[in-house]
Amino acid sequence: MSLNNNFLIENIQDNKSISDDTKLFYLLSTEQGPKFALILPSVLLTLIAIIGIPLNAGIIYVSVKYRNKLNSTANFLIALNAFFDLLQLTHPFPFFFVATSSTNFIGTFQSMRLLIPALFGIQCSLTCIAFTAIDRLIAIVIPIKYNQMSKRTQRRYSAVNVLLCTLNGLWNVVELWKKCESEENRPVTGFIGQIGWDSKNYLGHYLVGPVLIGISIFCYILICIILIVRKAIYTKKNVNNLETNLFQNQLKLLKSLSLIVSVHVGTVLFGSLLLGFTSDFSAIWNWYLMNLSVCIILMGPLTNAIVLYMNSIDYYDLFKILLNDIKTVLLKFLNLILKTCRISTQINIQTTKTATVNPQQNQQMYCLSNSTRTTVRNDLGSPSIRVTPVKNTL
Repeated sequence: MSLNNNFLIENIQDNKSISDDTKLFYLLSTEQGPKFALILPSVLLTLIAIIGIPLNAGIIYVSVKYRNKLNSTANFLIALNAFFDLLQLTHPFPFFFVATSSTNFIGTFQSMRLLIPALFGIQCSLTCIAFTAIDRLIAIVIPIKYNQMSKRTQRRYSAVNVLLCTLNGLWNVVELWKKCESEENRPVTGFIGQIGWDSKNYLGHYLVGPVLIGISIFCYILICIILIVRKAIYTKKNVNNLETNLFQNQLKLLKSLSLIVSVHVGTVLFGSLLLGFTSDFSAIWNWYLMNLSVCIILMGPLTNAIVLYMNSIDYYDLFKILLNDIKTVLLKFLNLILKTCRISTQINIQTTKTATVNPQQNQQMYCLSNSTRTTVRNDLGSPSIRVTPVKNTL
């Protein structure tokens, strides 16, 4: 029977008409129980998510609490992108549950329903990055008009960005819902890489992400060219202080945003290039490479707060305040636990203390100790008490 199974597995691996997901199912479903090939990548992805979610939540918290200081549209787009990245980082949890519970495989449609927040967040994040690049390009081209934008215009501008990101994310989820509903019986592991668009059968849907990334790259290339030319002009001519200060402020914020976008775009491009080599290996090695590429892509959302903390003075100061607040809350919680433990130990000590006896009670107890009480049954069966004295040896 084992020879037949080995022969079947070899035929499956050599068959190019079978997809890698189907090959993986046949290779890992021969025996029941947990599989190392599923548990290892699920644990790595989950660790990245556990680190990245609080970091992006910190960006959102700081942006909301100190919105009077972080009041530009760029700050709003940073917070919006952090929210979408937070949703994106939730996708390892269904995969981790399926792998560690020894379920190993579920249906495609069930997997897609579990991954709806992550699928929505991924598409919205790519859209938000593209709009952030366009926003920075506008701010660099017309800095004075951009900074003189009224609060009402800023709110409308931000609302349009949120609306467009949301519509693109919902479109992606609805289209994937239709695709996965037609493939509901195909076994998958809950891994998000098995749910996405196939470039062979869904080229139009597949190209949406690369187009958004291309827009971001193009905008930042134009921004770099404009900044180089403008800096050369400012050094040669005496420009008024207003334009110089606006230029410096835009340059500081642009540094952080360009790093965030560079990490996002760089990880996506590198992960996508790594996926291009998966067709040259076996199904298991293709599986490991696909998970490695997704781990690299997740490094982009993971580094948002780190980049802002290291490169932006405003965010550095606000993150310091947030870290001190977290430290204070943790110390209060620790003190509460210690006080609770002290109260419980005091109660235990008080209950274990021996009771004090006054002299009269002690004398009565001594008199009783000089005699023993024995119970004897009479002939009628009723107990009678007889006290036998004991000689005092003293």
